[in-house]
Amino acid sequence: MLALNIDTGNIEKQLEQLAFASGKTVEDVARDQMRLWLNDLIKRTPPFPKGNTGKGNSIDARRTGEGAVESGFSEIFWPVFPRRKGNNLTALVLSGILNVHKKSRDIRGRTRRNTAKKIAAHRSDLKKAIRQVKKHVGRLKAGWLGAADQLKTKTPGRVIAPVWVKRHNERGSYRESGRGFLDFDAVAQNKVDYASLRGGMRSIIAFTQKIRQRDLDRKIQIALRKDVNNFNSKR
Repeated sequence: MLALNIDTGNIEKQLEQLAFASGKTVEDVARDQMRLWLNDLIKRTPPFPKGNTGKGNSIDARRTGEGAVESGFSEIFWPVFPRRKGNNLTALVLSGILNVHKKSRDIRGRTRRNTAKKIAAHRSDLKKAIRQVKKHVGRLKAGWLGAADQLKTKTPGRVIAPVWVKRHNERGSYRESGRGFLDFDAVAQNKVDYASLRGGMRSIIAFTQKIRQRDLDRKIQIALRKDVNNFNSKR
């Protein structure tokens, strides 16, 4: 399993510029940006409404994830009433349905049918299986919360996530190395088992890095203007 990493080393120059311009330590600036970066990633990691990654904490995002679960099951199973009079069909019950569904998922968590025809499944048990798997929606987002929990003891502010993400206890980590300019580095990891294999995740990390870079550029300019104003007021 390969973890997904985000590393302040990728925005090191801007972190140092902001620290210098604002009079803060590079550690404090890097930690605050890491917190904001984790917020960006939780919001923009799947699921999110189609075409709107900025709404990834919304109820519509959860519904998108749940809709994908339903679509996955409908790709594999055919709901039947095997106990109806005159119906001699053999249909899977709950444990069999969940087992087939698990085997039908690829390494990225996507469901693919492995048989030519759909498999008959007891209708009521199929509904139970779908409800059970829907509870997994939000796991990939929750992989960033492990890093957030470790970071919150080091910096003010918080990482925001909806309840349907916080319900998961997923693996993640945060670590720091070095001190001061040129040496300090912070790394956060999402260790959900399929995180590094999920299509588009590396593009999402690159996109959120650009968001951080734009935010840093804006804050650097604000800090520099403040310094100039302070200097002029003392003349």
